[in-house]
Amino acid sequence: MNLIHLSGYIGLVKPIRQAGSSQVLRFSLATNKRWKNANGETQEKTTWFHCAVWDARAAGLSRVLEKGQLVEVYGSHESREYSDNDGNARTAWEVNVEGLSFLGPKSQGGGRGPASGPRNAEPSAPPDSSEPDVSWQDPDSDIPF
Repeated sequence: MNLIHLSGYIGLVKPIRQAGSSQVLRFSLATNKRWKNANGETQEKTTWFHCAVWDARAAGLSRVLEKGQLVEVYGSHESREYSDNDGNARTAWEVNVEGLSFLGPKSQGGGRGPASGPRNAEPSAPPDSSEPDVSWQDPDSDIPF
């Protein structure tokens, strides 16, 4: 079984686009992990995930999904092989989102109010708003399909 379940903050939301006969909405999701090291100092690591929503869900979410929103997603984690512009073999990992719940208001003021859905442990603060350059390199421009 291939199931991934993540809670985090929306990063970059790309415009909806056609992929063959389907529509796809892609966005990045930041998850945070906090722990204390041997010296008792708090450490934090942010991991970025590439997410894709397809067809009817893509059309609906494209109108409401915004950077900074706290969401929970579930789906499958899949890879795609492609060649970049220089002919190098690459692998793109992506979460194919099957479900998404809004967990609270947008982190940077405004946004949606609390929505129904699972509420687990208190989420950590939203990640720094600047994503690393390597976190979202659009592999679609190099993929032949």
